[in-house]
Amino acid sequence: MVSLIGIGVPLAVAAASTSLAFTTVLFAVSGLSTGPFTGALFTARQDRAPEQLRAQVFTIAAGLKTTTAAAGAGLAGALAQTATATQLLLAAACPVLAGILGLLLLQRPGGHLFRVAPARVPRTATDHREVDSGDRGAGAS
Repeated sequence: MVSLIGIGVPLAVAAASTSLAFTTVLFAVSGLSTGPFTGALFTARQDRAPEQLRAQVFTIAAGLKTTTAAAGAGLAGALAQTATATQLLLAAACPVLAGILGLLLLQRPGGHLFRVAPARVPRTATDHREVDSGDRGAGAS
């Protein structure tokens, strides 16, 4: 959630900047904040999607991202006559609001909007994890 805020806040500050060099630094900071967000997104998809559906989850997510990016580009085109500062503030508001909403939802009891268990991987004969004392078979002492 913090990385979403880190994406948007520099863009909001850039709306008021009159320095090209400072604006460039702000865009770089915003761009660097996408790295942790993207890593967390892929990790969550991998951890939460059942193994047999993982390819479909990644494919559908990529399709949704492409579709919504096209819709966003269309919206941005409709706002092309708007002042640059206003466009930057609108662009900054999306990740900032999403980050704040995520932080608020994670503060709720239980910490989740939806309770989703990680995908379970069945134990196999080649699994070398330690077995706890409550998991001993019949005849174990």
